[in-house]
Formats: sequence, C-alpha cells, structure tokens
Amino acid sequence: MPAASRITWQREEGGFVLSVELDSVPDIDRERRVAASLEVATKHLQKSGGNRIRADATSVSFAFALSAGPRMRGIAQRLREKIDAVLTAPLAPRAVDKALGISQRERLRWYKDGRLPTCGRAKLGHGTHTVHIPLFPFKAIAKLQATPATIEDWRRKDVHGVSEDLAAPTTVQQ
Repeated sequence: MPAASRITWQREEGGFVLSVELDSVPDIDRERRVAASLEVATKHLQKSGGNRIRADATSVSFAFALSAGPRMRGIAQRLREKIDAVLTAPLAPRAVDKALGISQRERLRWYKDGRLPTCGRAKLGHGTHTVHIPLFPFKAIAKLQATPATIEDWRRKDVHGVSEDLAAPTTVQQ
C-alpha cells in the first residue's frame, strides 16, 4: 500500500517549514482518519516547538526556528509513525459495512464464520451496560475492498448454501 501521507521539511528564510499532506488517504473511513491525523500532527508539531502557518482540509504546515534544524529529521520521523498508526488503526463495524458495500447481516455472518478477520474488541459504556464490538484490521478490509469479486463470491456461496438447505427434505419430529 503506498504511503498515504507525505511529510516534507525544507529550509526557508529564518527557519524551517514542515508540511503534512494527506491527499492519498484511502477512501475507507477517510474523513475521520484525515481529521484525526491532522489533529495528531498539530499536537505533535506544537509540542515540538512549531507554529502553524497554514492548514486546510487535508494538509497542515508549521514553521520552526532555525535552531530546530538538527531535530527536524527526528520530528518528521516520529510524526510519520504517529500518522501511520492513525491511518491504519482498526475499523469499527459500520466503517467496514460502508467500505465493502455490505449489509450488517452479511458482516455479522462473515465475522462469525471467520471470513472477515478481526483484530480485537472495543468496549463502549452504554449506561449501566458495557457493549463489546469487534474491530477489523484496516489492511485486510482494504484488500477486500480492492477485490470486490471476493465479496461477490461470498454472496454466491451464501445463496447457494441457503438454496441447498431449502431444497433438502425436512423431517418432522413426532
């Protein structure tokens, strides 16, 4: 998978400018991931001593003093690692449904029979109850999204399995 973020830094008059561009983020849960990545970038760069000079929907730039020069490579590397963690974080069920164009029932069926891999669970407090939801690995879902024939094959197998069950004779217990 190609890099979804581009982090560059260059020397300009009086210091350095570090820029983060997120134009290549995959469509899977894109708006949330871009917003979270820009928030992480802003916090990291402010803590590193930068001043924001430009921001838009998919990019942000910070100015650093000339004295930050020796630290720029490290700042950029740590930022790249943090943004990559956000961009490849596990997906919630609704994001999977939307990314793959599947119904909630299909996701549940395929999750339960093992066709959709999971990578953990999230706990959500809902009043006095705790709800556990499965999380899905970003790379596996991105791979499935890139090969829609796999989803169609799963659907055909499900229909074929259901039609076989309906055609089988049933016995009535007395």
